[in-house]
Amino acid sequence: MTWLLLATNSERFRISYNCGHGDSVLFGSTIGQALNNVSYDVGDQLAFVFCHQDETNQELAASFLELGLRPGERLAVWSTNCYEWVLTQLAAAKAGLVLVNINPAFMPSELEYCLKKTSCKALIAGESFRKQDYFQQLCSVVPEIISSKPGQIKSSRLLATNPEKFKISYNCGHGDSVLIGSTIGQALNKVSYDVGDQLAFVFCHQDVRRTFLETNEETDQLAASFLELGLRPGERLAIWSTNCYEWVLTQLAAAKAGLVLVNINPAFMPSELKYCLNKTSCKALIAGESFRKQDYFQQLCSVVPEIISSKPGQIKSSRCPDLHTVVMLTKKDFPGVYKFDDILRAAGNEKLREVKELDSKIQFDDPVNIQFTSGTTGKPKAASLSHFNLINNAVVFTNRVTIPGVNEVDCIPVPLFHAFGCVGGVISTIIKHKLAVFPSAFFDSLETLKAMEKERCTLVMGTPTMFIDIINHPDVHKFDLTSLQGALIGASPCPVELWKGIEQKLGITNVLNAYGTTENSPGTCSTRPGERLDKKYHTVGTPLDHVEVKIVDNDGRIVPVNKEGELCTRGHITFLGYWGDKEQTGQVLDDARWYHTGDIAVMDEDGYISIVGRIKDMIIRGGENIYPREIEEFLHGHPDVAEVQVVGVPDQRMGEEACAWVKLKRGSTVTETELREYCKGKISHFKIPRYIVLVEDFPKTSTGKIVKYKIKEVMREKLKCMK
Repeated sequence: MTWLLLATNSERFRISYNCGHGDSVLFGSTIGQALNNVSYDVGDQLAFVFCHQDETNQELAASFLELGLRPGERLAVWSTNCYEWVLTQLAAAKAGLVLVNINPAFMPSELEYCLKKTSCKALIAGESFRKQDYFQQLCSVVPEIISSKPGQIKSSRLLATNPEKFKISYNCGHGDSVLIGSTIGQALNKVSYDVGDQLAFVFCHQDVRRTFLETNEETDQLAASFLELGLRPGERLAIWSTNCYEWVLTQLAAAKAGLVLVNINPAFMPSELKYCLNKTSCKALIAGESFRKQDYFQQLCSVVPEIISSKPGQIKSSRCPDLHTVVMLTKKDFPGVYKFDDILRAAGNEKLREVKELDSKIQFDDPVNIQFTSGTTGKPKAASLSHFNLINNAVVFTNRVTIPGVNEVDCIPVPLFHAFGCVGGVISTIIKHKLAVFPSAFFDSLETLKAMEKERCTLVMGTPTMFIDIINHPDVHKFDLTSLQGALIGASPCPVELWKGIEQKLGITNVLNAYGTTENSPGTCSTRPGERLDKKYHTVGTPLDHVEVKIVDNDGRIVPVNKEGELCTRGHITFLGYWGDKEQTGQVLDDARWYHTGDIAVMDEDGYISIVGRIKDMIIRGGENIYPREIEEFLHGHPDVAEVQVVGVPDQRMGEEACAWVKLKRGSTVTETELREYCKGKISHFKIPRYIVLVEDFPKTSTGKIVKYKIKEVMREKLKCMK
């Protein structure tokens, strides 16, 4: 009790400093010396037991020196618990090496960071950790390992041990991607020659399965038929349909025939259809039969009433003067139109020869596709894209998001009329020789889950809204999704809470975040498999290979890192311009061919990009700038919130006020008042939405993008009624 009595009468502390004291005696020894000492004193005493292992070799320190390692150099170990880990720790100490402990759960980019940061000369790696195959992941960091002799690896990626930090907001994507001078038709010919018997496309709702060779043969037939119908290279052919195999065939056949495919949103109504056809002077239209409650033939007749009295291919319309041919994806007979199945193999050998001749005449810089912008801020603009744009966007994008060692089977529930589907789905499949699985005609969370299980998909792509529906489906836990290795999110910002929900519900760690625009073909930036957590959750990654990115102020000057500004991009992804609209093209594409995206972004000192919001979406309340994305991210943290959108609405005193539309999780009873109370004291008072509206859903495009201007329109009318 003496010690206790002494301690109770000790002097009280007056300042916050303390030094632990007791009977311990510090001694000057290395770990090796301490090990020698204990082995001499109690050498026969059992020291370590690893229940899951047998005995192993202990003469390791000498082996490290034999490998050429020298005292002071760094040796890393990347493994789960095992006796070899302990041996490595002790042997490294005896050899005078500095041991670098790497978390066994670290993914490739984190491993690369650790090896670079500490200039490691050697690595001891385990074989696997849960679903991680260490050798496959190591190959993604050090691809040279496969062709190197043991101990003679020369890695280009690990040379820069202390990479210089960015000071200004400019970055150019760099990597192993090599741009290809090829048309879409040439790329399809090549893949059908290289791996023709490999399965390429599966359309679950049609029970269609096609190899690359089958797809190419049918594409040639359809391209010849387009020429037989009187279409000529450079003319525009539109497609107005939901996802189906015929959509893919039309896309590829139009490219081989030298036509420019015009993608029309299947949800478009007659006036929008008419606008698209006339804007691009379309000569022909491929149309589906229906979309949800829309009867396409009836709607088509309201735009082109002459169709009923016309012979197929001889339409003369006063409202759409350029249109002469309509082909419908139907088994039914309709007046004035061809059936797709009837024209598929209608062409003779002469037109097939013409298709082959066009293969060398079509240039990769020729326009091949017109995609209308989503129209979330007004009338859609017709972005013109070349073969080179689409082919090389697929090249650099697939190189960025590919998970090493995985047999790629992509689940593609996104619509084909959108660049996410027709480039990220179709062109990427051709470039990367992988399998594309389309679950349904339009997005259905249950059909997507079924397709992922049945086809053993390894990657699923979609918009945030789609993933919300997938992970919140009541039966999600009933599906075997163990084949799934990754998820790719694009088309709109993704809240952190959704990321974590995807990882938890789908059981995957490779959740990839992509950013792009229609005008950029579309991919611009992306995270990568094994991304560091801080970058993975809060950025859209770095520019894709060969893509330049800069962030500028209102005067067009590049801003320092960590400062907000407008995101601008340049490179092989940049579109040709808006079809028939030089004025609008000039508003976003400057003389140096920098594309001004209209997005507010920040670049950090590592060159990673974070999207803050849209310039047009920014709310100015009493002189304070409010970014809707920030409030949306905050409200997503509430346990009852499934989805939220924030817009600015007019206010006589403040100029604008924030308004939040909130969709609650199933069964939630939280009120608007409770949500407002949740905000108090956690975000600045001026950022707390003055209006909170609980809704069942949001106005969306068929790609799942929220149409914010429609939310504003509804709120303006509501506020008028409240006055």
